[in-house]
Amino acid sequence: MLKEYVRSVAIARPTFVMFVATILTGVINYVYQIYMGRSLGAGSYSELSALISILYIVAIPASAIQNVMVRYVSKYKAKGMYGAISWLMRKTLVIVLIFAAASVIILLLLTPSLEDFLSLTSVLPLFVLSIGIFLSFIGPVVTGPLQGLQRFLLLGTQGVAGALVKLLFGVILVIAGLGVAGAIGGIVIGTLVALVLCFYPLRKYFSSPGTATDSKEIWKFTVPVVVAVLCMTVLTNIDVLLARHYFSAHEAGLYAAASVLSKIVLFVPGAIAAVMFPMVSDAHARAVEPIGILRKSVLLTFALCLIVAIVFLIVPNIVVGSLYGQEYLAADGILRILGFAMVFFAIASLFMIYGLATDYRMLIWILAAATIMEILLIFLFHQSVEAIAIDLLVSGITTTALSSFYLRTKRTKGVRSASRE
Repeated sequence: MLKEYVRSVAIARPTFVMFVATILTGVINYVYQIYMGRSLGAGSYSELSALISILYIVAIPASAIQNVMVRYVSKYKAKGMYGAISWLMRKTLVIVLIFAAASVIILLLLTPSLEDFLSLTSVLPLFVLSIGIFLSFIGPVVTGPLQGLQRFLLLGTQGVAGALVKLLFGVILVIAGLGVAGAIGGIVIGTLVALVLCFYPLRKYFSSPGTATDSKEIWKFTVPVVVAVLCMTVLTNIDVLLARHYFSAHEAGLYAAASVLSKIVLFVPGAIAAVMFPMVSDAHARAVEPIGILRKSVLLTFALCLIVAIVFLIVPNIVVGSLYGQEYLAADGILRILGFAMVFFAIASLFMIYGLATDYRMLIWILAAATIMEILLIFLFHQSVEAIAIDLLVSGITTTALSSFYLRTKRTKGVRSASRE
C-alpha cells in the first residue's frame, strides 16, 4: 500500500507541473492561432497552417531525437552514468547540425514545387520557415535531456517562455505588414529564446567530453523512434496539408481552424506523456513492471480528453464563433468530428510512448499501418472537408483498438508463461 502511494505521488507531482506548464503553453499558442486566424483571414490562415504542418513533418527526425534522448538520458541517469549523458548530448548535437543543414537545403530546392502544390501567395514564408526548421532540429538535444533528467519545472518554463515570445513577435510582425511570413517569424524567434533558456542549465554536460558508450543500441532504438514520430505527426497533420491542396483557400481555412481547436484535446497526453516516458523507461531499465503507469495515464487521459470532446460536440458553434469569429462558423461540423478523433489519437500517443520505452515494437508498426490507412482514406474519400475529418476518426479508433488488443494479448501470454514456470 505504501509503495503504491509513493508511486502515485511520484507520478502526480511532476504530472501536475507539466500539466500546468502545458496548459499555459497551449493557451498562449491558441491565442497566437486565434489572433492569426482573425488577422490573416481564412485564406491566408490556411496557408499559415499548411506551412506549420510542413515544419512539423520536416522536423520529424528532430522529434525522434527527443524520444531517443529521453530514453537514454533517463536510462543513464538510473545507472549513474552521467559521463555517458555528456557524450550522448555532444555527439547528438553534431549529427543534428548536419541533418538540419541538409533539411534546409532540400526545402529550399523544393520551394517551386511547394509553392505550386499549396498555391502559396509568396515564397518569403518558406524562407523564414527554413530558419525555423534549422532551430527545431537543435531543440530536442536540450529539451530531451531535461525531460530524461526529470527536470520538469525547467522544461515547462522554457515552453511557456518560448510560446510567449512567439505570440509577442508574431503579433508585432503581422501588424508591421509581413503577413504569413511575420507569423512564421514569431515562431522562429520563440524557438530561439526557448533554446537559449535550455542550454544554460545543461552547459556542464556540453563542456565535458564525457564517457563514450556503445552506440549500436542507440542507433537500433532510433529506427522505431523515427517511424513512431513520423506516423504520429503525419496522422495529426497531413489532413491540413491535403485540405489546402484539395479545397478552396476558404474551405481549407475552415478546416485548419477546426483542426487547431481539436488539438486542444492533445494537451492532456502531452503533459502526461512527458512524465510517463522517463518514468516507464526508468522502471523498465530497473526491471520493474511499468504497466500500472500506462494504465493510470490512459484512464486519466481518456477522462479529461472526453470532457473537451463533448464540449465540442454540444456547442461547437459557440467555441468556433467566440474564438475565431463569424467567418469560421461553418467549421462547427468539422470540429464535432475532429474532437473525438483527437481523443483516440491522444490515447494512441501514450501507447506509442509506452512501446518506445519498453521495446514493444509492435505498437509502432500498428501506428505505421494506421498511418498508411489514413492517407489512403483521405485520397479515396475527400468529397468534403467533413469527409477528411471522418477519415481521421476512423484512423484514430483503429489505432487505439489494435494497440489495446495487442497489449492485452501480450500480457495474457506473459501471465500464462509465468504461471507455467
